[in-house]
Amino acid sequence: MENMFIKAKKHFKKINAVINNAGVLFHKPLLKTTYKEIDLMLDVNIRGTIIGCKLAKKYMKEGIIINAASVAGLPHHGQKDLATYNTTKFGHITQQNLGLLV
Repeated sequence: MENMFIKAKKHFKKINAVINNAGVLFHKPLLKTTYKEIDLMLDVNIRGTIIGCKLAKKYMKEGIIINAASVAGLPHHGQKDLATYNTTKFGHITQQNLGLLV
């Protein structure tokens, strides 16, 4: 991911905005979700956003970071058979609300 920021900064000279909008989900009950699928959702949905914000702050002097989440992360909005996805999106929203990312 850092390589992307390096190339963008070199090409455009500066970065004004970053949008973190990646998300992975597997539509199946929790008990049928594999550990590998859980790890992938955590890596992309939470870790990817944190790293994206960290790198954006490193390569931007000023600008805006937009983190797109999902209503699935809001209380009472989680979707059936998406327990891990719902949890990762709740974590994503919570991090933003606590001001831990931007």
